Amino acid sequence: MKKLGLFFLLVVLSLFSVKAQTLLSEDFESATSMPPQGWSVINDSQENSHFHWTLYEDDKSAISGKKSARVECGGYTYDEPIKEEWLITPLLQLTDDSYKLEFKWVGASAAAIDKQEYDFQVRVQIDGQSSWTTIWSFLNKDQVEDSGIKYPWTGWLKYTSLIDLTNYKGKSIKIAFVHCKLKPGLGVGNDIKVDDILVQKYDPILNPQIESATSTYTFPVSYIGSKKYSEVLSFKNIGSGVLKVTSVSSSNSTDFSTTIIPGEVELKKNEEYQFQLIYQPTLSGAPNTTIKIETNGGTPLEIKVSGSKRILPEGYTYESFEGNVFPPLGWRIEGSGWNVYNAGLSGDRSAVVSICEKSELISPRLNLSGNQEYTVNFDFLEDYEPSSDDGGLPENYFRLYLSTDGGATWGKPLFDNVDLNQVLHKEISLGSPKSDNCYLKWSYTLPGLNLSGGYDELPEYSNVYLDDVVLPPLYGSDKAPSAATGNIPANNATDIYNKNLVLSWGGVLFATNYKVYVGTESNKFDIVNGESTGLNTSYTLNRLDYAKTYYWKVVPSNAAGEATNVPVWNFTVMADQSVKSYPYIQGFDEKTFPLGWNTTKEGYTRWDLSQFNAFDGNGSAYAGGSTSNSTAILESPEFVLPTDKEAQITFYWGNGVPAGLQKDPLGTAVNNTTGPNDIDAGYFEIDVDGTWTTLAIMSDKDNVYWVRERVALDAYKGKTVTFRWRYHVVDGLKSKGVSIDNVKVELIGSECMAYFNKNEWNAGEVNYLRSFSSKNILSLTNGGSETLKIKNVKFSKENFTTTLQTGITLEANKGTVFAVIFNAGTVASEIKDEMVVSFENGQSVSLPVSGIALPEDVLYYSFEDDEFASTSPKGLTTVDVDALATVKPVMINYPKIGTPFAYIVINQKPEPEGADWRNIYPRSGDQLLAAMCDQTHSSSTNDWIISGELTATPESNFRFYGKSYAPKDQFNLHHVSVWVSTTDKNISSFELVSGNIELPHKDDYGFTEFNVDLSKYAGQKIYVGLQHIADKDGFVAFFDDFYFEHFSYDMTGISQHSIDNDIRVYPNPVADVLYVETNDVVKLTVSSLSGSVVLSEENVNSIDVSSLPVGIYLVTIQTDDKVQTTRIIKK
Repeated sequence: MKKLGLFFLLVVLSLFSVKAQTLLSEDFESATSMPPQGWSVINDSQENSHFHWTLYEDDKSAISGKKSARVECGGYTYDEPIKEEWLITPLLQLTDDSYKLEFKWVGASAAAIDKQEYDFQVRVQIDGQSSWTTIWSFLNKDQVEDSGIKYPWTGWLKYTSLIDLTNYKGKSIKIAFVHCKLKPGLGVGNDIKVDDILVQKYDPILNPQIESATSTYTFPVSYIGSKKYSEVLSFKNIGSGVLKVTSVSSSNSTDFSTTIIPGEVELKKNEEYQFQLIYQPTLSGAPNTTIKIETNGGTPLEIKVSGSKRILPEGYTYESFEGNVFPPLGWRIEGSGWNVYNAGLSGDRSAVVSICEKSELISPRLNLSGNQEYTVNFDFLEDYEPSSDDGGLPENYFRLYLSTDGGATWGKPLFDNVDLNQVLHKEISLGSPKSDNCYLKWSYTLPGLNLSGGYDELPEYSNVYLDDVVLPPLYGSDKAPSAATGNIPANNATDIYNKNLVLSWGGVLFATNYKVYVGTESNKFDIVNGESTGLNTSYTLNRLDYAKTYYWKVVPSNAAGEATNVPVWNFTVMADQSVKSYPYIQGFDEKTFPLGWNTTKEGYTRWDLSQFNAFDGNGSAYAGGSTSNSTAILESPEFVLPTDKEAQITFYWGNGVPAGLQKDPLGTAVNNTTGPNDIDAGYFEIDVDGTWTTLAIMSDKDNVYWVRERVALDAYKGKTVTFRWRYHVVDGLKSKGVSIDNVKVELIGSECMAYFNKNEWNAGEVNYLRSFSSKNILSLTNGGSETLKIKNVKFSKENFTTTLQTGITLEANKGTVFAVIFNAGTVASEIKDEMVVSFENGQSVSLPVSGIALPEDVLYYSFEDDEFASTSPKGLTTVDVDALATVKPVMINYPKIGTPFAYIVINQKPEPEGADWRNIYPRSGDQLLAAMCDQTHSSSTNDWIISGELTATPESNFRFYGKSYAPKDQFNLHHVSVWVSTTDKNISSFELVSGNIELPHKDDYGFTEFNVDLSKYAGQKIYVGLQHIADKDGFVAFFDDFYFEHFSYDMTGISQHSIDNDIRVYPNPVADVLYVETNDVVKLTVSSLSGSVVLSEENVNSIDVSSLPVGIYLVTIQTDDKVQTTRIIKK
């Protein structure tokens, strides 16, 4: 009885101990409402705040069990404001021990991390204080990772976070789980679920600590000389801080190693590092070892590793496809299909074959003439995944054949595979053929394969990987090698580059040395006479004479002697391509590199030509590659620089391929590279007297522009030089590439080295008495080596002015931005002019400018003066009759996206200046109008845009241009109607003039012209309305270039040709002093209606007109960025 009583007492005490260690355990399974008993909530009480913490019941979607706590958010039913929803624990009294908070949660990473629309936070209140401290946020990278979760976390996965509460020892605390909506609006934010909340005592690990599930590993039997990898293993940091590996050692054997690189291992809490063990058996190596992984966290990780080795049979050969040449020496391939795969069944590589009608990998010639049984061994994997659930088996065959007559005939298959998706070792008997002319072939066939229709409908097929082939004795191992083949340059090649020419040839089986011979005659090797290269299959000739033919041969040898019947090849060097006259310009517009230019590659890193997105012209040159620590070079012809003149080289380049670079609209982008980064870099270098010197570096992953590089060549007068662009890849996974274009070598003489970023500027069509500014999209750059100072800037016609001022100094390779303003005035015709900029050194440069001044009876809207994303174009009134939320084009962004509006001014410029909508094309200029359909595609669209008051004439018409965004097989076409009101702008006042006109789709810059006759309203004051109509299956319509033509102009000066609202001219009519109310007036000009200037003042806001006769005059107001003209009446 005493023993039984003691047992029950121990049980009770243990249960009490567990309860004392756990202060809170809430899984919501017993809760019937929110909040659970003892908990509390703080629900946001703002208007439209609808969703709060609720008890979510769903045995499939709950985090665990059947119930979780949840806040719903991000729907389209309620337009919720910025808000917070609180779920608060009961009061928790912590002792002086360490406690942890553990909880499970699920959230949406796109709305949280990518869009920053909502947050989920954990906050703590101490001892009933009014303030709360945020101790965890799922937007805080450090806090998320400290809680044991990799950042950025993935949406809708279930996570368990652990937060250390040691800082709150001895405190009374409450913990709040807070859903924070960070942005207002429909469809903004998303849900959060939380479950299994636990506050419990624990022993925190205060230092880094390594842990792995692997403590022992045994390799399979392996041939001596092979290389075997384990499967992928891992270890992680289960402690605090950052775990670093300081060393990796093997106790008693050099046959075992790992892929661990100590310096790169830096693991935060719960982060994992993946690695593999490596076994490379040698004859003398120990069969087992202990791999010790030392860290900064104390106790090392030890893994006991063992392996068994196998010796090759005498005369047999081991092939693992690890070499840099495929197929290996002596092997050959018939039919395309077999290739090398950079991952091995063992080692680093294997042979692989995939979908093809027939491809055969054939061994070297085998000597099976002995009186013995021969075998072949190999490992393989036939990897197959059905294309559908009822895919069945692959339709291809993988077989092994033997030929004993040199390949003339092949016997029956020695092996026909039926095993899928497992690595297998095969040992196949070849019998005793008694022939020294034998071959093996591994054959992959897929009978009846037809790819003429593309890859849309494929038969069921597998991929086959082959490795660790052990061949019986090879024929010829005791004889002199055969002659070399595969020579580069090819025999009789022409136009060969004359410097650093690499002669190369294919390796020869059993050769142990190669001798190279080069000469000027086929039997006279007077340049290189039998120089040995060992096993190296290339030889470099530093410099050769232009337009000369050279002869060469390669003699393989081994202990048995030299190859016989060796062929002699020849090649001819290109004619002299050196540059002696200037300027020299190379734009890489052809599809091959120009003669005289040379490229070298390394691995997959190489120079190439692109016909897409060049800086100028049709093409550009670029280098790219994914091979780390590799280099590619583009080398120019030689340039003979004069002794008496200075020269310079300029070119455009960027750290990226052409498709990823933009042309700087201002032309002022500069190369900010201070040195190569840890990804990749382009180097511009010059060779003088055999020494290469770096002159510039391009290594700026954040610069997206083509950048002009200028290098003065003063120091190289009289020298013969060569230029090269060297591209070096550091990290092949992140490399961006480098591009060059418009290489120009020129002499610096009396010609002006300044240049504009544009060849011309055209203002387009501009209304009568109005002006149009280019804004600061123009630039003038000093492309020379001497400082330039602007002496004057002139136009021949008064219609053009500029913000480019005299006295501006341009340093070498620097520029300035400016605007040109076109004032239409009363000319009513096309005007062409030149902006001539003269410098104090006597040089000048000019920019052609033009514009079309429209007649007085035309009012034109191009939407170029409107702000991007404006829904109220200047001078027009929009009415959004349907008032529906508009569609959101995918991957497009602009202010007011998705909101209700009738029309919006849009463009294709990058954000934030534009919508980055690349496949919209304004008919003129950069901007157009867009009308968009209902976001839900459930209602029709009704949008209006209405003119100001117009006085019609017998010739009046309304001309405009429009199109539907997509053809009708994608979206229903949109429609337009034209209406007229003779009273006001109320929709009910309009009568239909032309109704329900279909708006066709046009590609690119194509638009349909619409011209509506309004002559029947002659003599009346009218308003013209354009109605855009689309049914629920429409998308977007575009409009551009509105012309209200042949309307009467009001000679009182109160007309559609009024100046901007931010300028006020008064009084009008005027008797003496005329005032102009605006900022920064540069010049005031008063002209007669014939265009003659009668008064002019600068930098004033008033002008005395009392001396003028009574009549109508034009007043032109020039400010810093525009010129505007209005009429006044002198009384």
